[in-house]
Amino acid sequence: MTPSVDPSPRRGYVRPGTSGFPVPAHPAPAAPAMQRLILICVAGLLALIHAPVALAQGLDCATAAASNIDSGARAAIAAHIDQHRPGLSGDDLAIKAARSAILRPLQCNEVSLQFRVEYAKALLPVIDPLTQDTRDQVAANALRIAGELATTNALPLIARGLKDQRSAVRYAACYGAGRVFDALRMPDTVSAAAVGAADVDALLADLAALFASEKDPAVLDGCALAFAGATTVAAGKIKSYDARSQAVVTFCNAAGARAKSLKGSSADAPQLPVMLRAATSVRNALITAGGSGQTLTNPALVAAGGLSGDMLALVARALKGSDKDKLDRATLEGLVRAAEAAGSLSRQLLRVSGPPANLGEAVKSGRDDQFLRDVLAIIGDGGVLTKSPFDFPRDRFAF
Repeated sequence: MTPSVDPSPRRGYVRPGTSGFPVPAHPAPAAPAMQRLILICVAGLLALIHAPVALAQGLDCATAAASNIDSGARAAIAAHIDQHRPGLSGDDLAIKAARSAILRPLQCNEVSLQFRVEYAKALLPVIDPLTQDTRDQVAANALRIAGELATTNALPLIARGLKDQRSAVRYAACYGAGRVFDALRMPDTVSAAAVGAADVDALLADLAALFASEKDPAVLDGCALAFAGATTVAAGKIKSYDARSQAVVTFCNAAGARAKSLKGSSADAPQLPVMLRAATSVRNALITAGGSGQTLTNPALVAAGGLSGDMLALVARALKGSDKDKLDRATLEGLVRAAEAAGSLSRQLLRVSGPPANLGEAVKSGRDDQFLRDVLAIIGDGGVLTKSPFDFPRDRFAF
């Protein structure tokens, strides 16, 4: 099974309890444990998507929307969790049913901050040990629930999961991180996430650390998806904190460093779709910033320019390589087009002129020598990225 590559990040609001987190792009067959996790994730998502939101079985939506959680509501929360707790460590079907029931209150049309905090307070002691269960499905499921909670005290479980030795569990932790960012994208009138600026900074740093070290392309893609979700959080969602700009800076630095570590040989082919996803996500964040009036900070725009150069240099190394014919030309073309667009948009938003070029067309048509010549205007000595306001050293974009 070779899932198709979809470099597009999630877009638009996603109600907590459902997800747009797609199957990871992976040019090689996934390990059996990962395949099993993906199938169960898809089945679980379908069940959640079609679950009713008007009434949460066992907990009514009035409780989920309440701004005052009294002793009666706390008792109802405890009873609901206790009822479904055994299934969280059962067989696959039991896990699916228990997860659906436990997440159903978070699918109500309105979920208050107070309910989310109380629900997490009661649920975390249950799922904390399960995130370290020896069964991949049990641990992964618990991490998914932690992400749906989207509270400060749930994030340490995700951070620990990102360091797990099992690929399936790390992927589930990436999924959980993505769901935290999805919750932040929701209007406060619908569902208020219970995380702050320091929480987001720490989660972004944990994802960056994973992006630097991850060897499994499927998990790396899951990490990129989580980052992509973070780049869509509206500015001002957290008071006095621009989560989108911070996410763009962190993602650009992490993805750029990863790109610089690649030689562009056929051995790097499994990672190229992930680089494409990164460039596409940053490009889309720049498009949103330019069209919404919620511009990114200058450091974010400069970082986006740097990422564009890193990706163009990666393609240049690939096209100079002796085994370039073993690489997917369409992926290289897509990477160049996304990187070139991100660079152009960053310059426009910074009010900096740049060289007109159509580097993607050169790659598409096989005019590699032209690409290698024209790209120097951007990343070569005296290129636009070596000048103000970017001021990157030339050796950053070596090829």
